[in-house]
Amino acid sequence: MFDLTGRHILITGGLGLLGASIREALQAQGADVTVLDLTSSGPRSIACDLASVDEIRDTATTVEARWGPVDVLINNAATRGSRGRYFDLPDDYEPETWHEVMSVNLDGVFWMSQAIGTRMATRGFGSIINTASIYSSEMGVDHRIYPIPDESTPRMNSPVAYSAAKAGVVGLTKYLAAYWAPANVRVNAVAPGGIEAGQPESFRLAYADRVPMARMGRPSDVVGAYAFLASDAAGYITGQCIYVDGGLSSW
Repeated sequence: MFDLTGRHILITGGLGLLGASIREALQAQGADVTVLDLTSSGPRSIACDLASVDEIRDTATTVEARWGPVDVLINNAATRGSRGRYFDLPDDYEPETWHEVMSVNLDGVFWMSQAIGTRMATRGFGSIINTASIYSSEMGVDHRIYPIPDESTPRMNSPVAYSAAKAGVVGLTKYLAAYWAPANVRVNAVAPGGIEAGQPESFRLAYADRVPMARMGRPSDVVGAYAFLASDAAGYITGQCIYVDGGLSSW
């Protein structure tokens, strides 16, 4: 039920911290994985700007022409924008940064789902898995645990554009799940909790103190949910958002 041998899986943002771990885990289960990112790296990798609808559509056609029908789409790509203002507080957030983030983190999820999902629906089979977040529709951000920036501490937080985009991803997941269910196309989301990625120790400890399992997550903690939703073991699961957060959303 969990075997992915011969299944063609397309991952956006597949060169990042989480994307690379997902790719490795799915390949270990026998999947044929194609990766999209801003740059290409390797024989099954294609550069694609997910802020461009035309480029998404052209890339979807290229992927299926070159490697065959996509059985599983994982929408994992995200951007912080190009202006260096991603972590600005809501009082100061710029329209340009907001639109850049939304163009990939939410719009790109829809346009890629449209480009691949319509093909899946025609074939009568498919699974789409979107990367959401605990900071979406389930819970708000605890701003108290983020350090106050100074000369030695760079600004870090969970930005307003991130939460808004991820909430949109959850809503989009449920909408498309209901729409494509008659065509046997399942649409689900995975909502990771905080993942260790070189944050200051003070933040890691403050975050861990809020989690029932008393630690931040690692990419290896999250990849199993993607493998499960991609497999036949999840054949009757659609429209769901699976929280992989060490229990944070349980209290």
